[in-house]
Amino acid sequence: MRLTPEAAASYAGAAASVSAGFTLQDYGVIVGIFTALVTCVAHIYFSSKRIALDEKLADAKIAELQSHGDRE
Repeated sequence: MRLTPEAAASYAGAAASVSAGFTLQDYGVIVGIFTALVTCVAHIYFSSKRIALDEKLADAKIAELQSHGDRE
């Protein structure tokens, strides 16, 4: 389905009409929600990376302790 120039102008006009009705407070709420979502996604991503790193470190420590135990 192709978007005709008339339909594109109609959508652009509708978007302009909606955004013209927003106040500064509305934009602040939208930016706040967006920031909270980005922060949440970043936290989940970096927490998963940290957990994987902690697991690798724990496995390395266990392997080191087991290798020292084999020498005795």
